Amino acid sequence: MKIVFRTYNRFNAICLATIVVAGCGANDITPVFPTSDTLVRPDRVLVYDFAVVPSEFDIVYGADTRSVGNSGSQTGSTEDTKVGRAFAKVLTEKLVEELRGRGINSYRASESTPPGDSTASIKGRFIRMNQADGRLITGFDFSNGQVRTNIQILQGSELRLRVVAEAETSTSSNLKPGLGPALDSIVEGDAKRTATQVAERIVDYYKRRGWINGRSANEMHD
Repeated sequence: MKIVFRTYNRFNAICLATIVVAGCGANDITPVFPTSDTLVRPDRVLVYDFAVVPSEFDIVYGADTRSVGNSGSQTGSTEDTKVGRAFAKVLTEKLVEELRGRGINSYRASESTPPGDSTASIKGRFIRMNQADGRLITGFDFSNGQVRTNIQILQGSELRLRVVAEAETSTSSNLKPGLGPALDSIVEGDAKRTATQVAERIVDYYKRRGWINGRSANEMHD
């Protein structure tokens, strides 16, 4: 296990530990956890649909893109965007189910009241490689047999909103162009697998904070 420390600046300087977990096969995960001890357990978790194109992440979410490269202005194909938005909606639904099943009070953000000071928000984006320069940018791409995400856990509201943890996932996918009638069922299955991986990162974060009992996912692999 490789541990790298870095400083992550957003509103206040927050020192984060980047833990790279090896040996995860097709479900590679790079979690980032804070060292701050000032947070209280969230009253609830709001899950937002993941961004599929750069404008959704930069404008709608207003989230910091520096940790995984700039989002860039490039967009994927029309098919990528269409499938990505369908995937994002199912991912939100499955992630709420996964978190509730693990004892975390969770809701789809579009169906809940606005966040309060102790509310956690799960926001993220799909990421793909920009063929021009190799940077990771916001975008849904299923042509290479995997779905990659960048996840941020935020806490608070309005001016007191801050990123407290971040993670990446890479999940194998059965999606490919031209699936036709089989597309919906494949999106369902792939989104569920991705939701499980995202939920593991959030549950692990909760355990490390001492908000739920049990050993963390990384500890169970050690």
